[in-house]
Amino acid sequence: MAPAQSGRAEPDAASPDLCGSLFLRTSPRRSQADGREWRQAQEARGTDVGVDGLQRDRLPAYITWERYEANQQRLLQNSPRPGSPGVPRNGRALLTSLLVCGACGRRMYASYRSKSTAYYECTRRKNEGSTCCGLEAGVVDDLVAQQVLRALEPATLELSLKAIQDVHQERERLHRHWKQRLERATYEAERVERQYQAVEPENRLVARSLERQWEEALRNRRDLAEEYDRFLKEQPPHLSEDQRARILALSSDLPTLWNAAETTAADRKEIIRLVVQRVEVHVRAETECGEVVISWRGGVMTRHEIVRPVARYESLGSYDQLMNRIIEMRQEGRTIKQIAVQLNAEGYHTPRSRKGYTSTSVRKLLSRGELTRGRIGTRQLDRHEWWMPELARSLQMSANKLRYWALRGWVRSRQVPPRGLWVVWADARERRRLRKVLAGSNRGKGREGDMPSGKINH
Repeated sequence: MAPAQSGRAEPDAASPDLCGSLFLRTSPRRSQADGREWRQAQEARGTDVGVDGLQRDRLPAYITWERYEANQQRLLQNSPRPGSPGVPRNGRALLTSLLVCGACGRRMYASYRSKSTAYYECTRRKNEGSTCCGLEAGVVDDLVAQQVLRALEPATLELSLKAIQDVHQERERLHRHWKQRLERATYEAERVERQYQAVEPENRLVARSLERQWEEALRNRRDLAEEYDRFLKEQPPHLSEDQRARILALSSDLPTLWNAAETTAADRKEIIRLVVQRVEVHVRAETECGEVVISWRGGVMTRHEIVRPVARYESLGSYDQLMNRIIEMRQEGRTIKQIAVQLNAEGYHTPRSRKGYTSTSVRKLLSRGELTRGRIGTRQLDRHEWWMPELARSLQMSANKLRYWALRGWVRSRQVPPRGLWVVWADARERRRLRKVLAGSNRGKGREGDMPSGKINH
C-alpha cells in the first residue's frame, strides 16, 4: 500500500475487516498536533475511534467483534510456542503442555518408548542435563482423568440435555439440506418443462434435446426423493423415546464415554484443558512415591499422592523394610507363597507391576540376599544388634529416619552383604539415648551433637 498523504488516514493491511472494523494509522509525516485534531474531529462526529485508531462497525461484518477476539485468542493458544498449550494431538499422553516439573518449574514433554507407553521427561534435563526425574505417563494421566470425571459428575444432567439438543439441531440441519436439494431438483425439472412447452413444433431438434433434459431432470428428482425417503427411515426428524433414554444413560455414564473407542486422545485432551489449567508433579528419585498438584480453572488447587513405576527394587523407598519383613516372615517358617500373600495384604508395592507380589518375585528377592535355603537364623546379628526395621518399631520411629541417622553416622550401624541390609547396634542404654534424642527432634530441639560421631565398620 502506498504511503498515506499528510493529514489523511489509511486502512492497515492487518485490519480486522471481517468483523466490520477499520484500523486506521496516521502517516509518519503527520505531526502529533494534527493527530490530536483528527481524533477530536472524529469523536465530535460520534465515531468510535477506540485505541490506536480502531473504528468498529465501519464495514459489512461477517462475524461479530467478540467472535473475532475469541478467534485471535484461540489462534494464540494453538500456536506452537512456549507458554501456549498448542493444538491437542492424538498422542496417548494426555497432559502435554499442561504438566510441569515440581523441581524446576519447567514444562515436561512426552516421549514414546513404544506405541503403547508414553513417558514424561523434564525439558531442563533434556537441554541442560539436570537431575530432574521423569515418570511414566499412565500414572499421572489416570489420576488426572479420574479427578476430571469426578469434577464433571454434577454436570451430567446438563450434558445429557445438551447432547439431546445437539442431536436435534444436527438432524434439523440435515433435513433442511435434503429439502433444499429437493427444491433445487424440482425447480430444475419445472424450468426444463417450461422450456419444452414453449418450443415451436417445427423445431424438432430443439424439442428433442429439451425432452431429454426434461426426462433427466425428472429422473434426478425421483432418485433424490428415494434417497431422502431412505434417510428419513434411518434418521427421522425427531428422536424416539428409546433414543432419548440411551442418550441420557450414556451421557450420565461419563467413564463409559471417556473410555469409548470413538473418543480419541485429542477429545480427552480437549476436555481436560477445559477444566484444568496446570498440573505440577513432584518426583523423588529415591522413592516410588510422588505428589501431583492440580490447578483447576477458577483458582482451586488439589493435591494427590501417586505411586510410580521404578526400574529396580532398590529404588523403592521401603526396600530395606521390605527385605527385613521378608526375613522376619521367613524366620517364622512361612512359605514363599504365604510371604507373597502377606506382602500384598500389608500394602507393599512392586517396582513396575501393579499385580502385586507373586511367589516368583519373592523367590527372586530371597535369592538376592542368598536367603533361599532353609530358615533364616539370627547368626548374622551379634549381641545387641538389631535389624533396622525392628529397632525402628521398638523405638516407635520411622525406619527412613533411622536409616538417615545411619547414613550420617549418628548411630552404630553396618550393612550386611550382598545387598546391604542395615544392622544397628543398640543396647538398653543406647536405646534410652535414642528415645531421648527422638523426643527432642520431634519437638525441634534435637542436636546433631547428641549423636555418635562415627560409623562402625565390621
